[in-house]
Order: sequence, then C-alpha cells, then structure tokens
Amino acid sequence: DPLVSSLDERKSKIQIAIQEAEEQLEQAKTRLQEAEKQSSQLQLVLDPIKAEAESSAKNLKDSILAQGKNDIEAITVRAKGQIFSLEGQIKEEIFSHVIDLALKRVQSQLETNLSQDMQVKIIDANISRLGG
Repeated sequence: DPLVSSLDERKSKIQIAIQEAEEQLEQAKTRLQEAEKQSSQLQLVLDPIKAEAESSAKNLKDSILAQGKNDIEAITVRAKGQIFSLEGQIKEEIFSHVIDLALKRVQSQLETNLSQDMQVKIIDANISRLGG
C-alpha cells in the first residue's frame, strides 16, 4: 500500500532527523563542556597574572607617593634654608643701614653743635691720651 509505505518512509525520515538532532545536541553539550573546561583553565592562568599586575601597580603607586613625599621634604628643607639665608642678609643690610644713618646723624650733630675750638680740644685731648 502506497500510503503505508509513504507513512513508513516519513516515519523513518523523522526518526533519522530526531536521531541527528539528538547527536547534534550531544555534540553541542560536549563542546560546551570543553569550552567551560578551557574557560576554567584560562581563569587559572589569568588569576595569578591579574594578582601580579595589581601588586605591581600598588608597589609602583607606593613608590611614586614615597618619592613625591621625599621630593616635597627636600624642597621644603631647601626653601627654609633659602629663607633663613635671605633673612640673615636682610638683617645685615638693615643693621648696616641703621649704623650708616646713626653715623651720619652723629656727624651732622657734631658738625652743627661743636665749634672749631671744641673740635680742636677734643682732638688734642685724644692725642694726649694716646701719649702724643
């Protein structure tokens, strides 16, 4: 009977298609397991690399911060030294200026307040004290 034969042929084709689909499913499951295994193995390789990179980055950061701190301290020490030096120079200049002003004032007062006779007497007194 052609109808039974056609149905048997169709049944056979469906069974073959189901069997092929099941085989493809099994192959896909196998490939998925292999991919998961490779992913796991890759993670085992990547984890130590990541940890080393993080450690290196932290060490580099710490080193840069320490060097920056040292540089700031050195700059501070130099700046304080320069300030101290400038302060000493300024004090010397002020002291010298004050002495110059005082001497000019004394000289001016002596010139206006001492007569020629008084100046001669002071000079003679000092010469005689020196033994002359």
